[in-house]
Amino acid sequence: PALVVADPPTPLWPRLPLSRDEAGRIATLYRGTTILTGDAATRAAFEDAVSNSAVIHFAGHANSDASGSYAALLFAANGSDSGVIGANDVARLHLDGHPLVILAACGTFRGNAQHVAGMSSLARAFLVAGARGVVGTLWEIDDDVSAPLFLRLHEHLRAGLPPSRALRQAQGDLLHSADPRLAHPATWAPVESLSND
Repeated sequence: PALVVADPPTPLWPRLPLSRDEAGRIATLYRGTTILTGDAATRAAFEDAVSNSAVIHFAGHANSDASGSYAALLFAANGSDSGVIGANDVARLHLDGHPLVILAACGTFRGNAQHVAGMSSLARAFLVAGARGVVGTLWEIDDDVSAPLFLRLHEHLRAGLPPSRALRQAQGDLLHSADPRLAHPATWAPVESLSND
């Protein structure tokens, strides 16, 4: 089963309406998909659904600091819950399904390289929690042009390619696109893949 999260509203960040379309299209590629969008995309709902998912796709906002060890995914606030799930919280999740985690958000690989236990990024935290691999970003990405990249990534995954090859193929697809914004390296170059192998 897949877990797809899109457009959680956050107080200080703009909405990502295109991520809802992205989520819907990705969900059609997998059986048994749980979709959390808008106000339903809370931290609690994510934590409830994440443990047995084989694929997790997050299309929302992330916050990170390359000079420190701060990194977090931002979910919809719910009552006293701020909706923020930091890297330390992620590392404590029980990812029993050993999912592939795809973080379609800004700077999810960004972290302090001087950190004693390795780079303190969201990607590393998901690997610690049991993910078999993580696809994430090194810097900021634009919602409208990143959605085609992540959709192509999922299509290549469903065709049987391993994550690193699926990503490389999706990046090549965009590189050869007739749309100059999609072909520009700023669209596809910040996306990287890590695995627990």
